[in-house]
Amino acid sequence: YMNIANAYLNMFNFELADKNYLAAAKFYAETGDSLNVAIVYTNLAVSFDNREKLDSALYYYNKSFPIYTKLKDNDRYLGLWYTNVGDLYRKQNKYKEALEYQVKAEPLLIRADDQFTLMVLYSGIPYVYSRLGQHEKALEYAEKSVDLGLKLGSRRELSYSYMTLADVYKEKNDLKNEVKYLRRHIELSDSVFTEETGNAVTEIQSKYESEKKEKEIELLNKDKQLQAAEIEKHKSKQIVYIGLV
Repeated sequence: YMNIANAYLNMFNFELADKNYLAAAKFYAETGDSLNVAIVYTNLAVSFDNREKLDSALYYYNKSFPIYTKLKDNDRYLGLWYTNVGDLYRKQNKYKEALEYQVKAEPLLIRADDQFTLMVLYSGIPYVYSRLGQHEKALEYAEKSVDLGLKLGSRRELSYSYMTLADVYKEKNDLKNEVKYLRRHIELSDSVFTEETGNAVTEIQSKYESEKKEKEIELLNKDKQLQAAEIEKHKSKQIVYIGLV
């Protein structure tokens, strides 16, 4: 149920994703697997978040929180939780609340060594600092996001980090640096798009070649069957002819 729900979520079929998440939560609860119950609630929150149903998203985030707090070694889960909820408040333009949660996420993610989520946090927190007029703090975290993106070699996320940095320089009225990092964002986005498109074309080509071969094999088999039938036909004629003789 969990895997099916995740697949539907990736296809943006939220209704079927929610249905399967709830089924998964029911079974996890019956088996006493509280961690996975919390993970299902988090995924449900993400599902509602993607539809901009922020109140429903917050409802499921809040259902998962008490479970995460009772776990041992829960830094990564709580760090991700604070990051997600902080971003949710940012979408509601509640910048003070957003910053309160985002600031709590950072030490947890550092302890958990969850560098990917940390980079996501660093990409989002500058926007909040900018809206609160704290441009230097916004710049500090945007640069952290870029540094971590370069370290991890994750081009898609790094392109977002460059966009974040460009936004910060825009708020600071620094046109030169805004254009500089906006150009880097565009170049990286284009390269990611080109690579993904190339992979998709390769996959389609491979599928086409595979189907083509299957068709050729199918035609060969049919040809063999026809030849076999023709041979049998000739055999039967020979038998009849021999019989007549």
